Amino acid sequence: FRATVMDERGRRRYTLSAVLLIHYGDDGSSELEQPYLVQYREGSAPIHTRADRGWMPKDKSEILLQGNAVSTQGRDPRSAGGEIRVDKMKILLDS
Repeated sequence: FRATVMDERGRRRYTLSAVLLIHYGDDGSSELEQPYLVQYREGSAPIHTRADRGWMPKDKSEILLQGNAVSTQGRDPRSAGGEIRVDKMKILLDS
């Protein structure tokens, strides 16, 4: 599974991929196995986030990541970059 979401000006906002996507028609949510999210922001290095599992609600406004969640951002003019490692992480996709 791989999806790219664009902004109103046609630029990539984020790409989301996973080894497996399971969509539940009853509530519209989705489960992801080994999700990989890359978020793009103008003037900043992309943020790369991986985890063992993920879950998204029907409106796709957020992704809940569980199990070995790692988020990294490279150095850029605004930031020295860094890495975050946690067991659970919530990312708001529409912000």
